[in-house]
Amino acid sequence: MDLTDYQQMMAETRKCNAGIRAAQILERMAGTYRQVLQAYAAKEITGKFLLPLSALPERTYSATELGKMLGCAAQRIGILANANGPKCDKYGAFFNDKAKHSNKEVQPFRYYESAVSVLRVLLNATLKAQIIKKFINVQPENTACTEIRCRRCLCFR
Repeated sequence: MDLTDYQQMMAETRKCNAGIRAAQILERMAGTYRQVLQAYAAKEITGKFLLPLSALPERTYSATELGKMLGCAAQRIGILANANGPKCDKYGAFFNDKAKHSNKEVQPFRYYESAVSVLRVLLNATLKAQIIKKFINVQPENTACTEIRCRRCLCFR
């Protein structure tokens, strides 16, 4: 099937207009990814990347990666960070990501290198506190507990 010059011109115009509409949609999307979306919008219009994509300031680590580095669970890293304040702009940032086992979009916190030492100190402090608490609650071997519900050794008689 042969297309006339007019039909070819109209097809090219429609294709160009579709690209411009796609670029406008990308441009309207706001938020932390505005610069990235502008770069992709420019690529959609011109066919190549004219605007540079922004780079991260430094390497980031997930809670799972930090847990492996520090020898604990990722959940412990999150609990320490929520309780003590390392989830701030100084120690990392929230990023949009896809959930591991579903199609949902999530915003996990990713930690910078500076957060590793802070979390290591917090982890050591909580482990020491747990050990001390354990020793305080242990009843000496030569003393007998006489209370019905002893608070010191947590026994029930």
